[in-house]
Amino acid sequence: MVCSLRHEYGGTAHAFVEIDGETWLIDYKTGAGVYPDTTLQLAGLARAEFIGRPGDAMANS
Repeated sequence: MVCSLRHEYGGTAHAFVEIDGETWLIDYKTGAGVYPDTTLQLAGLARAEFIGRPGDAMANS
């Protein structure tokens, strides 16, 4: 779960992984196509100001 108070949005990233020393943000899609809107979604998730996990104290408030 990530959010940006400044830009008033939040969302859920599917995975953050490290590949060859680089951090990648992954979003799984159920379809077989290429979705241009995914670039906007991932850009927003990558630049969010806060990140949390289910069960974190702030995630439950």
